[in-house]
Amino acid sequence: MSNNEVRVEPTPRRVFQIHLSYDKFKQLGTTIAQENTLLQKWEQHSQGMSFPDFVDGVFKLPCDDCVMVEWQGIWLGIEKDGYSHT
Repeated sequence: MSNNEVRVEPTPRRVFQIHLSYDKFKQLGTTIAQENTLLQKWEQHSQGMSFPDFVDGVFKLPCDDCVMVEWQGIWLGIEKDGYSHT
């Protein structure tokens, strides 16, 4: 595991939350690493939203494999390997 990778335990709650947003993830073509990072960021600060509502705000850049989401007042980019940056 590299320094950028975060081990995410597949608890039933996590699997359920990701399952709720399966259609959106399929539409975007996200990687498992991106999905895990989105869930991790939502768990850190949900902004008063459910996970599916949070994921509804995710979009993919047309020229890149990076997905973008507004989180805590900033735009967060999440790369294919799950690495997140502003």
